Amino acid sequence: MKNTLNTLNTLNKLTKLLSVAIFSVSLNAFSVVLGPLITISTNHVSATAGIAITPITISNRGDSISYYSIYPAIRNGLSFNKKTGDISGVPIVASDPVIYTVTATGRRGHDTATVVITVGVGTTNLALGKPATESSTYPYSIPVAASYAVDGNTNGEFLNSSTTHTNIEQGAWWQVDLGSKKDIKQIIIYNRTDCCANRLSNYQVSISNKADFSTHIYQQDFHVAPSPKKIIQLDASGKQGRYVRIQLLDKDYLSLAEVQVMGVDPLRFSEVGYSRAQSDFGGFNNTPNYTSKMGFAALKADGSIMAWGNSYFGRKKAPTDSGYTKIYSNQYAFAALRADGSITMWGDLNDTNTPMPTDKGYTKIYSTANAFAALTPDGSIKAWGDSSSGGANAPAGSGYTKIYSNTFAFAALTHDGLIKAWGDPTRGGANAPDGSGYTKIYSTVDTFAALKADGSIKAWGSPVSGVTSAPAGNDYTKIYSSEYAFAALKADGSIKVWGEANAGGANAPDGTGYTDIYSNTYAFAALKADGSIKTWGDSDSGGANAPDGSGYTKIYSNAFAFAVLTHDGSIKAWGNSKSGGTNAPDVPTDKGYIKIYSTYRAFAALKADGSIRTWGDLENSWSNLKGEHTSTPTDKGYIEIYSNAYAFTAVKPDGSIRTWGDSGYGGAYASSYNLALGKPATQSSIYPHRIHAVAGYAVDGNTDGEFLNSSTTIPKMNRRLVAG
Repeated sequence: MKNTLNTLNTLNKLTKLLSVAIFSVSLNAFSVVLGPLITISTNHVSATAGIAITPITISNRGDSISYYSIYPAIRNGLSFNKKTGDISGVPIVASDPVIYTVTATGRRGHDTATVVITVGVGTTNLALGKPATESSTYPYSIPVAASYAVDGNTNGEFLNSSTTHTNIEQGAWWQVDLGSKKDIKQIIIYNRTDCCANRLSNYQVSISNKADFSTHIYQQDFHVAPSPKKIIQLDASGKQGRYVRIQLLDKDYLSLAEVQVMGVDPLRFSEVGYSRAQSDFGGFNNTPNYTSKMGFAALKADGSIMAWGNSYFGRKKAPTDSGYTKIYSNQYAFAALRADGSITMWGDLNDTNTPMPTDKGYTKIYSTANAFAALTPDGSIKAWGDSSSGGANAPAGSGYTKIYSNTFAFAALTHDGLIKAWGDPTRGGANAPDGSGYTKIYSTVDTFAALKADGSIKAWGSPVSGVTSAPAGNDYTKIYSSEYAFAALKADGSIKVWGEANAGGANAPDGTGYTDIYSNTYAFAALKADGSIKTWGDSDSGGANAPDGSGYTKIYSNAFAFAVLTHDGSIKAWGNSKSGGTNAPDVPTDKGYIKIYSTYRAFAALKADGSIRTWGDLENSWSNLKGEHTSTPTDKGYIEIYSNAYAFTAVKPDGSIRTWGDSGYGGAYASSYNLALGKPATQSSIYPHRIHAVAGYAVDGNTDGEFLNSSTTIPKMNRRLVAG
């Protein structure tokens, strides 16, 4: 029996060996060799525009691979490696999901793997550090402030000075001003955690473009208290608004630990653009920074800088690194501030020998036409640039709180209202008034006027046309300026003017009740409480022929004309005709406009649907570029417009931009936005090959020049080149 079992075991072993031998012979006889067997590192990628993706890699457990290919062609800033099959890069713009198939080709076969790549727009907390207000503030022994909900601290304990707190009241509210219209994707509300969480169990969240929330674009009630937070996810397209409000629906205290408004802030342009300088500061020369005439500069989400325009004045020398937080300008240069307070500058500063500061700790930058001045936390000042425009001889010491400027000089205020001036001594850089108590400084092109706490005024600078002859008395509340004249508003709404008569320094309207004043180079326009308008100054620049009626709320200007919006979004314009004023061609006649922007001699109006109309003159008068400016965009969806002297830039929520105007000033392109990217492309013929070769490869965002990487176009006539 034992011998029989041994014999069977031996036969079994021989049978197995014979089977393996037969199987091996069969494989060799029929040449059955396994091909590539690949695995991709991930099948789904959710990327963010402007941020590098984690490389997508391929591993192979099969036969050796001759090359990799991909279909469709990789695009939008990503690249494909034909030797390794890896996908990497930085997506340029948001895109819908794309299914990519990677093929590994070996000597005797091939294998495939797929990955879906979606590119979204990165979100950031738009509310962080922004101005916040509330309906009331609860009095307590430790400070309580609305700003605690936007300080970046989600701690919910009241005694840690981390939560807001109103009085007990019906409909208590808190709101934040995002500074301008933003694309809001999500709102996250953090509740108080040390007690009283149920106070926030019946509330309303609203988004509006009006500070009083008289209208809203989003409003939703909630009836469960955040524990500790509530995430409100808006629809995929988001909501475009400037103000966010949290309001109780009943009577109670309102306490919030933090409110995060997550959304898209695709580009942040230099602090003062041409349009804002004309319409938002009470005079072009009242701005803290002299606006750039020749180019544009903007911060991307990662703090890197994109710049375009005149190649000599601010485009080619822009820094290539990241981490910048703000951009400032003067006439021909830009200066960027980092989070650590260090400064980088590019452009032209008239070949000055005054160097830019190389240390850190600066908090804000100011400028004249050809110089900069930076302020530190202790109030000391460093200036650089053209010495005749304030780039040298800044005051020593510390304690300065704010710097003002005109075209040729700076003036700084201390905490107790003392003034120190430097720059061109004949244009405001010397002879500042003595004494303390000054609260704010205003300027024309070459003169300053300082307002005291008691409402009295002192002026100094160029004596031409009596601009330094400030009015006596007090009770003045604000000063406005044209190029060579001032207009001061009193507490009762009456107006006093001085300076060059043809620039608005004479013939101001009588009476009281004026609430705001706007200006251009040679004229003023004042609004009354009922929204009616009175003008004076050079008649051809808008000092006459203002529209009749009332109900106007804000006036916009370029250098020689004015424009105003009515309650229904229609537009009225007056002033120099060539600059888009009285009887100008192409002034929009339809309704629905929400804001007006300007260059030196042109206007652009934005509609609620994001469409744009332009009128006036966008041509540079001292060159031969007549007719060589690009056209206004014809599509919709723009949310903001920026400008320099002769060009506009419009921005969409996804960060894409469109420029128009004088090509020499940045009106023909923007360096980071390829207008051809992803657009339909055709070619005369397509070369037949085992890898697809389509016209779209030339507009896919991939600059790789290798044909086998599915990155180049090939017509039939190039067959011999491919074969070779």
